[in-house]
Amino acid sequence: MPTDRAPAGFIALADVAPTIRQDLRYTGSDNFVGSPLDGYRNATCVLPLPAALALSWAARVLARDGYALTALDGYRPQRAVDHMRRWAADPTDQATKARHYPRRLCT
Repeated sequence: MPTDRAPAGFIALADVAPTIRQDLRYTGSDNFVGSPLDGYRNATCVLPLPAALALSWAARVLARDGYALTALDGYRPQRAVDHMRRWAADPTDQATKARHYPRRLCT
């Protein structure tokens, strides 16, 4: 049975850096796949503890000059990666291309 738990040594970013905004699109439908990714149950950024602490420090330093950080992603469960791979393997799924891939980079 797959698990969605982060490995040992990971922590919720909000536990050490509550001022960092989180915009985790993979928990909803506003992402390139067009639906919540498998394994994302809630919008909680989970990171290795050293990374979370480093971001907490950076957020404090940046706040002195009026800046703030936004986390867009963190630990990604294997089930989510598998979901992305299934989506990428289906070239007929064009529903989100216009929004998330607005320009052609290749001709």
